[in-house]
Amino acid sequence: GFAPLRQMVADRLPWDVDPGQVLITTGSQQGLDLVARACCAPGDVVVVQRPAYVGAVQAFRSAGAIVRSVAGDDEGMDVDELTALIDDGETVSLKVFDSAEEAAETHRKGLARLFMLQFREQVKYFDKNVPGLNQMGMQYMALGSTDELKRQIVDLTFERACLTEPLPTTPDAFKARCAEAKARLGLIMQEICRLVGTVLTEWQAVTKKLPAFKAQAAAVADIEAQLKRLMGKNFVTDTPFERLQHYPRYFKGVVVRLDKLKANPARDAQLMVEYAPLWTNYERRAIQLAKLGALDPQVEQFRWLLEELRVGLFAQELRTPVPVSTKRLQKQWEGIKNG
Repeated sequence: GFAPLRQMVADRLPWDVDPGQVLITTGSQQGLDLVARACCAPGDVVVVQRPAYVGAVQAFRSAGAIVRSVAGDDEGMDVDELTALIDDGETVSLKVFDSAEEAAETHRKGLARLFMLQFREQVKYFDKNVPGLNQMGMQYMALGSTDELKRQIVDLTFERACLTEPLPTTPDAFKARCAEAKARLGLIMQEICRLVGTVLTEWQAVTKKLPAFKAQAAAVADIEAQLKRLMGKNFVTDTPFERLQHYPRYFKGVVVRLDKLKANPARDAQLMVEYAPLWTNYERRAIQLAKLGALDPQVEQFRWLLEELRVGLFAQELRTPVPVSTKRLQKQWEGIKNG
């Protein structure tokens, strides 16, 4: 660049700079592009403050960097959004993540571990006193061991008792939450055990009924796929609790469907044809989001509306908590797709 201009820039900077280290660009965008190329390697993470200058984001992405945004205030960027507690088993530690979403998900697990470390005596008691565990363990055998089921029940108990929003962020708030949770742990454990026991009983009723319908191969395959989606090995902790509460009705709906299937298999086949495109649309989008490591609350909500639609189509007499129909969900999907 023009030597006198470089000298003038160096003189005006608040720190000592050799004019030979000053680079003159045609504008801020060229400067950002040069900085990105010089400092960023493909796969590097760059954190910017929300809202961010679009030109800067484009420059970093062109260099192969992954751009993450965080909130800011008068003191600068709030990198606490990227910091989370890590569950290390017998301890917890802090770690900075590349994304606020990943940090939030990990932080809940780390905070849950911190509460369980605080309630060591209660954890020991629950380890030997989960109501109805033997019966539930026998019903769960096709999915895993009794100890695995117990771990999920205990984990969900502490999540329900301790991790209500807003999460504690100070020592005083943590101490207050411990005091609140201590009185409720036993009752919440009983509530969860009643629900899990009912879910396993209703699920088992379906699995026992299915073999009698081998002649209806398409319907059986559809139901088996539904059961597999709902009843994974970690269904207790992987399923949002508000959805887990509806599992018994979902399984009752399958039983009603099977009873109707005997009398009118053509009707069942017609309803499957009606339902299938909606599930296919959801599944494709869910796979795309999973590959990107992204979450879309609208898509997640749609997934559970599809479960309600199955009840509405195949077991209408059981009713659904919200109005659902094929046309309603088709319209909602168009909104999600074009939103």
